[in-house]
Amino acid sequence: MVRLEHIVRNGNTISFEAYVEDCEVVIPLVLDTEKRDFINNFELPEGYGDCKINVVMAKFRLLDMVEEGKLEDGSAEDCITVMWY
Repeated sequence: MVRLEHIVRNGNTISFEAYVEDCEVVIPLVLDTEKRDFINNFELPEGYGDCKINVVMAKFRLLDMVEEGKLEDGSAEDCITVMWY
């Protein structure tokens, strides 16, 4: 599970804050929707090194939202939770 907050789409970029699992340390991220990858490098909080998949799943969910028309240019979302099984 990963919680995403302060999600803002501006053109081809989506900026947001990610919180993996039960961690309260924020991971600020910027996603390029054309390149389908992160613009910035990120580090997971200490003790959460095995949670990289959480950030990858967040990326795929946000890209899906763009393709589905649920996250249009100039739009913002307060918080979403991405879960999978």
